[in-house]
Amino acid sequence: MLANDRGACVDWLTYGKNEQLAQPELAIKSMESAEGFNCDRQSNVNSNYGRTCQCTAECAVWGDPHVNDFYVPPSRSNSKNFLMPKPTGRTYAQTVLYSLGNKVAVMVEMDACDFIVVARMYVIKDSCLNSINGCGSKAMSTDWLDSNCYDSYTLDAEEMCHYPEDMDYKTRKTILFPSPTDDSLGAKYYDEAVNGYNLGLGGVVDGLLYPVKSSGNINSCVKGAGASGDAQYKVNLGAFRAVLKCHITQAQGHYFNVCIQRDHMQQENLNSAGAATGVTNDESVANMELYARSSGWCATGDFTNGGQAATMSASTFTYRAAGATDTFVLASDDVAQTE
Repeated sequence: MLANDRGACVDWLTYGKNEQLAQPELAIKSMESAEGFNCDRQSNVNSNYGRTCQCTAECAVWGDPHVNDFYVPPSRSNSKNFLMPKPTGRTYAQTVLYSLGNKVAVMVEMDACDFIVVARMYVIKDSCLNSINGCGSKAMSTDWLDSNCYDSYTLDAEEMCHYPEDMDYKTRKTILFPSPTDDSLGAKYYDEAVNGYNLGLGGVVDGLLYPVKSSGNINSCVKGAGASGDAQYKVNLGAFRAVLKCHITQAQGHYFNVCIQRDHMQQENLNSAGAATGVTNDESVANMELYARSSGWCATGDFTNGGQAATMSASTFTYRAAGATDTFVLASDDVAQTE
């Protein structure tokens, strides 16, 4: 329908600013090659509001293990990644790759050479999730959360990477969590609408995100959860998924490389009545993750020089000041056992 149209409203790749306007065939080729991304950017109410801006991020954790966090371009350059802490003194909290709102978390175990051999996925059960999203005092507290609130899934590389072809670069086995179909990989938590686990909605008051219901007045909800005022923003926290790929060391040990993927994220301005008035100008993955106080190396980046404290929540990171991250409730600051 838009194949012959020109300008910033349809040529989103360049916002109508470059030579493609003078070379229509290139503009058409660009739009056609990115058809999927174009389709994903269509609002449900596009007859009124046109495109929506949804943010996407990916974190890669590989090898022994290096981390390429959400906020830098994918790269194996030393300047674009960092090493997770080594075994001596490494705490359970330091094995968290990603967690948000105590709804979902990924923790890992490494072998003697620091390759990821086990990944543990934690997903909050609906009964406890309803309390977090219930617009009440439990929304922002953690003293009531314990292991009974979570389903846990253990992914072991020795058990899941069986055959030579699982590790071959041409036929490498890929494991998706949550899976669309496999109950042993969290299928009951898979949401087809976002192709992953749906992290839900939040209202932002003074830089802090309060979980909210999908319906009802957002201002009433955040105040019920303890906020002192109305929500300035509504944040769709979008999807979480983990992608694991089978690898093998020279010593024939099986291990995983892990990617944490985030998408369908969106931040909207709100009026005094709590109604959305459009996407904010400062929408970014970094801001939305900060509002939600997400934790784990994918979300925080590395320790700053001298920033490591006695606890993860008190530490300073590349993208977080001290106190600006909430450690996953089941991940203590005790020293983790080593293989």
